[in-house]
Amino acid sequence: AVTGNGTAVVTWSEFQGQDMNIRAARKSPSADSFESLGIINNAVAGSQKNPSIAAYGTRIATAWLDEGSDNLVRIWNSTTGALVREMAGHNGSVTSVDFSPDGAKLASASEDGVVKVWNANTGALLKNLTGHADIVTSVAWSPDGTKLASGSWDYTVKVWSASNYALLDTFSNSKNPVNSLDWSPNGALIAAGYNGVGIYSSQTPGFPNSYFNVTLWNVTTGVPSLFGQLADQHANSVNSVRFSADGKHLASASGALSDSGFDNSVKIWNV
Repeated sequence: AVTGNGTAVVTWSEFQGQDMNIRAARKSPSADSFESLGIINNAVAGSQKNPSIAAYGTRIATAWLDEGSDNLVRIWNSTTGALVREMAGHNGSVTSVDFSPDGAKLASASEDGVVKVWNANTGALLKNLTGHADIVTSVAWSPDGTKLASGSWDYTVKVWSASNYALLDTFSNSKNPVNSLDWSPNGALIAAGYNGVGIYSSQTPGFPNSYFNVTLWNVTTGVPSLFGQLADQHANSVNSVRFSADGKHLASASGALSDSGFDNSVKIWNV
């Protein structure tokens, strides 16, 4: 993740159960290079995996997913590496965090099935969104900040109002868990990466008998279009999707292990 002002970059990697820490580096004020801030979120080796990381300005939000998770959302200062605050309230591992475009709010998703919206400046809880029936895996604010999307293993993508938190839309015509979400830069489309466990509805025209796909949802009409058909599809769960800055391309990533092995690929699609 890179902070909005481009002054800090945050990375995480897992190497054979050894170093699982989140590390940050800030841009040097005197040179076109980055200097290490060191560890900003200390993990116990082998016990914490798959962090979610979001960045805005001088703030970095982090949360751990697997095993050793304490269900907390943390905000760090990207300039100093210091912990700013912790937000408690989820009853399961936190799967995703995302700052609103103005940095005023932070959304978090959790295995407890709840989406929480926080005041990013004070840490106060603003709203619990409880419409999902299973693990919520991803949250993403629309580019204009007026909507919040959430994806879940209940097979749905939900769109919420950022002003009154009302549920605006639910997108689902498959029985396939959602792993990841991203909005197109113009806010017209939501990309969803799927987990590959479900079975598509026979009443859904155009949906092939393939599980590991990327679907684009038209936010206005609710009409889906599908990537990853035939030989081009991923061979395993799609764990991340991201639009290019101009909205003309979409990247999707898969790396999970299945009976057929690892996919370990990133695909670039024309939108």
